[in-house]
Amino acid sequence: MKKLYLLSLLLPLWGIAYSQSCVAVRQVSTNYATQQITFDLTWGTCNNTTHLNKAWVFVDYQTITGTTRGAWAPATIVGTPTVSNGTYAAGNSRGFYVTGNNGQTATVTVTLSGVPAQFNWCAIATDYPPNATINAAGGYALYGTAPFTVNGVQLGTGVRTYSGACITSITDPTGCPGLIPAAPTVTTTNPAAVCAGSGVTLVATPGGGTTTANTYTWNIGGASTTTTTNTFAVPAASITTSKTFTVSVTNANGCTSNPVSSNITVISGCGSGNGTSITNCSNPPSGFSFTSGFTSTSTWVVGSQTWSAPVTATYCNKATYNSPTSAPYAVDCRTNSTAGYGHLFSWCMIAKFATTICPSGWRVPTSTDFYNLDRALGGTGANGQSNTTLRNNYLNTWGGQYGGYSGYNGTLSRQGSYAYYWSQTEYNATNGYRLYFYSNGGVYPQNSDYKYSGFSLRCVK
Repeated sequence: MKKLYLLSLLLPLWGIAYSQSCVAVRQVSTNYATQQITFDLTWGTCNNTTHLNKAWVFVDYQTITGTTRGAWAPATIVGTPTVSNGTYAAGNSRGFYVTGNNGQTATVTVTLSGVPAQFNWCAIATDYPPNATINAAGGYALYGTAPFTVNGVQLGTGVRTYSGACITSITDPTGCPGLIPAAPTVTTTNPAAVCAGSGVTLVATPGGGTTTANTYTWNIGGASTTTTTNTFAVPAASITTSKTFTVSVTNANGCTSNPVSSNITVISGCGSGNGTSITNCSNPPSGFSFTSGFTSTSTWVVGSQTWSAPVTATYCNKATYNSPTSAPYAVDCRTNSTAGYGHLFSWCMIAKFATTICPSGWRVPTSTDFYNLDRALGGTGANGQSNTTLRNNYLNTWGGQYGGYSGYNGTLSRQGSYAYYWSQTEYNATNGYRLYFYSNGGVYPQNSDYKYSGFSLRCVK
């Protein structure tokens, strides 16, 4: 037969637990089938102004085997206790908080885990559990009833600070286990993909029990580096192949997080090409790869140059295109309205992949190539020429097409009336050089436009 033992059996233990408490506990009921217990908490006049009427509540249990009673042991609380006429706040698996007013009685029901079929139990409430709070620059402030036992070593009666190693446990004189600061945690931020030979900055975001005086340990390819800032610049010389890096954070009290791993995906054949400058371009998106080709095998010889048909790339077989209108600008591309026009590329994709976007034997033109092309077609090489004969030479002798452009959000515009072609040459931080001409006869071989715009590409050799 399961037994509920009388309150008098538990009074000696309660006396120890309540020695400095302003809240009394009264046992109400036990449901052995569900291992649920219910008790009342009643607040009297509390003189502890620091933690007024906030009780730390935990439960001990005693195994009963026939007439033999075992030693009292901590009970594990599972789930969320129900509290009526009081305010519940989470603690840990050992206990929780309940706040009430003077003269108020709260009724609490908790579910225990791991207790035997027959047991005594005792709900214990103290003004506040022992606990440690991290000081920003290192060390701990200790709260609760002294003397404390920290990491298994008892401190002096008046000691309320601790500057030793990372605290892993704290108890008060009654053996009540206390709360320790959360272990440090860390998350990472890094580009999904970078170009080979490009530098990259890794970012670690600390969490949990961290302080304002953290150190970070980075490990990349077996080489370990410690910093006092949460960023780490990986030099370009280290970015040759894809690799995994780890980072951990150690707070000022010597508590170290578990290391977190992340990957740096390196894309080969991606870089500045022909020594041209590239600024304000983002890294390619995750999973980025492509195979390029031409819309036809036709070529056009103009002066000393041979020009290809418009370029296509497998990654661009999509009707979406999205590049921010502020730096960094995206590596992106999309289809055009007519297959023969080729694909539309952001300047950043043209420039970053200048060595690989044109098939073998071809290269991405520079602004100088467009100047020489214009001169060979009968122009002056200058912008703003209004010359229908020159325009016709671009259409017929060079094979140009009114392919229009893609806006930053993928909207197609001016197909059938304007032709736009990128060079790989950077104009400034926001613009790249382009060639454009339109149906009314205007020709601009040395013009520039925003890097986020989507234009056509012709290769040259």
